[in-house]
Amino acid sequence: MDAKNLLQRMCSRQGLSLSRGSHLLPLVERALHSPESVRNRILTMVANSLARKVNGEEVEQATGTTQEDLDQEVLISVARVMHTWTPSARVHELEDLLPDLFPEGFDPKSLD
Repeated sequence: MDAKNLLQRMCSRQGLSLSRGSHLLPLVERALHSPESVRNRILTMVANSLARKVNGEEVEQATGTTQEDLDQEVLISVARVMHTWTPSARVHELEDLLPDLFPEGFDPKSLD
């Protein structure tokens, strides 16, 4: 299925025009290229975002708020998986290597 057509159908179900949900198109595209479990989670987040838009919980101009909401949902989903994850021995080995890789400490801003 085409991502734009799927988003159009999702918007129509909520009584929204495609233009009101167009900022979510990259997420729908990503969903269609993901495994089924990931696809379902992403599409659920998109559907929830569209429902919030209908309920007036999103301000028309506040696309940053939408992104923050989606980021929060993704973080919660990842956290649910990570809390049941046990790091392998290789991960622990990497933990020991990090001080050698960054002897002066790691500052993500230095990557900019």
